[in-house]
Amino acid sequence: MPPRDIGLIDEQSFRNVIQKKLKGYQLLHQAIGAGVLLLLLVAFLYGVQGAHVLPMLTHPTQWMPWASYVHAFVVVACMLFSGFFPGMMWAEAKVNTAEELFTHLQTVRLVQLALLEFPALVGILVCLVGVRNDVMPIYSVYWLNLLSTAYFFVRLFMIFPNEEKLLARLRDLT
Repeated sequence: MPPRDIGLIDEQSFRNVIQKKLKGYQLLHQAIGAGVLLLLLVAFLYGVQGAHVLPMLTHPTQWMPWASYVHAFVVVACMLFSGFFPGMMWAEAKVNTAEELFTHLQTVRLVQLALLEFPALVGILVCLVGVRNDVMPIYSVYWLNLLSTAYFFVRLFMIFPNEEKLLARLRDLT
């Protein structure tokens, strides 16, 4: 629930703030996505090269289901929390100016992305360990751990900030 006094912020002042700060906000968004993409690239190159830098596990087929269960728990927990988080932040918000509103919207979105980034990274690491231990060619079901990474990128592109989306958010709040 947004603060009661948010209706006092006019669209033109919010538009001016957006024009000043949007590029930095977009850069933060891209940097979060780039980190996940970079780890995914490292895991892919590692799998293609067949490099054996990581130690082999003694019983990888016993470890992989547990790693996948933990990953599934992390996915559900982070997705639920990222869904409830904006409401929790709005309850504590003190937004009086267009700049404060922009900062608050930016903070909420970046924390949501961070909460989705964590399971994406865990999913990649589970697959990386599976590739290293030659589990993935035999039990391809473990590639499903990458679904959290795919979901992260879908959300990243869906909520990528632009002026129209931010102005629509202001209209939704007032």
